[in-house]
Amino acid sequence: MITGDHGEGFREHGVASHSRLGWEEMVRTPIVLLAPNLRPGRVDLFASHRDIPPTIAGALGLNPESSGLERFGRSLLRSIGHEREPLRAGVFIKSARTASGAMGHGPLGVLIMNDHKLVHGSYDQVTELYDLRRDEKERRNLATLRPELVRAQERPAVAREHG
Repeated sequence: MITGDHGEGFREHGVASHSRLGWEEMVRTPIVLLAPNLRPGRVDLFASHRDIPPTIAGALGLNPESSGLERFGRSLLRSIGHEREPLRAGVFIKSARTASGAMGHGPLGVLIMNDHKLVHGSYDQVTELYDLRRDEKERRNLATLRPELVRAQERPAVAREHG
């Protein structure tokens, strides 16, 4: 298995390297898996580094469900042949926030669910909402325009952050 722990910025959003921000170029990283009897293919799904141990176990022929390895993650091998059935509803990312434009520093929570991404800075109280299907470059913050979507995304984010 080959993956990275973060993406890299090439001046998108003013970021010239990697950072602890929640932009797509920072949080979406590929995972490459080579395993016996695994046909080449591509699956585009919500995944987390928590999925790595159960995926490796499954690739080695172990049952990640019965071994307890799926307590926090899911084997990505479950998606083979079921690409339209997501392993999870979304991904929650928690990181230290280094900056947000001219804003201050503090922890950052990101929830990516369906086609939306909710970003919330705990100390600076900055909330951002992006429609990733219509605005994949994350240029238009919809937080003030679509407060009902912010509220809908906040419920699972708060539960996840405090759970």
